[in-house]
Amino acid sequence: MTRNARPTARGAAATLALAGALWAGPATAEEVIIATGGGLFERGLSDNIAAAFTHETGIPVVFVAASPGERAARVAAMSEARRFEWDIVLSSETHARQLSEHLLADPCDLADIHDVVIEGGCREFGALGVIGGLPMVQRADMFDGVAMESWADFFDVARFPGPRSLPNYGNPMV
Repeated sequence: MTRNARPTARGAAATLALAGALWAGPATAEEVIIATGGGLFERGLSDNIAAAFTHETGIPVVFVAASPGERAARVAAMSEARRFEWDIVLSSETHARQLSEHLLADPCDLADIHDVVIEGGCREFGALGVIGGLPMVQRADMFDGVAMESWADFFDVARFPGPRSLPNYGNPMV
């Protein structure tokens, strides 16, 4: 492991340790179960974070892929039944806020992970796990070499004709 990767692995291990510190259930002793959206994001987590956690602790990490709506419904059901099958649920901040009545209060305090989470990353319903942005890209061979430079250009279909694409961050909980 490189010198730069070690803090990430420690931070990941501390974040994954949140599961053992917070939940009392069948998964906490033998494995950590994480609900994700699956796909490449899950693969990246598995290869770059979970593998380091398992290497350092000997505790395997199991991923369960589910849509945002399924994760929301199952978290609500698990909370109501007081039987938690997942240790960590990866969700958007919007969905986590909507589910806050079913999530633990002050999980960063309970797991004592403030020093490994980015400043402002501890929230009343969990810890921010991913911070990112949405880059604007276009094909270089389009529009006679004229590049879109703003979101106004993106929506200017007269100057830049053709299809558009944005991620679907729809809210299945409303």
